[in-house]
Amino acid sequence: MLWFCQRDGRTGEVKRRNLDRLPMFTIAAGGAGDALAGGYWLEEDSMDVAAELPAPKPPYRVPTMVEVAALEWNGLSIVDLFSGFGGTCLGFRMAGFKVLWANEF
Repeated sequence: MLWFCQRDGRTGEVKRRNLDRLPMFTIAAGGAGDALAGGYWLEEDSMDVAAELPAPKPPYRVPTMVEVAALEWNGLSIVDLFSGFGGTCLGFRMAGFKVLWANEF
């Protein structure tokens, strides 16, 4: 297994990310990690980390419009002044909001 290790400059705590099984993070012009990092390095070992990883997420499923329409109102309402193709309104509706008005012009 390949590990990305990072030492916190404030606490000295070492954080390890498994690069073999988790998605890669961003490496920017300033390097990997944040501004408070005390340093970073790569380690390789043969540890089994299956117990350390969170349970896998279920596959994403897009709800049908019938399912969205059947959602209960959460008591909050919105007005969308820059509705475009309606994605924001749909997202709020899926979160239980009531869309009172949507305007693009």
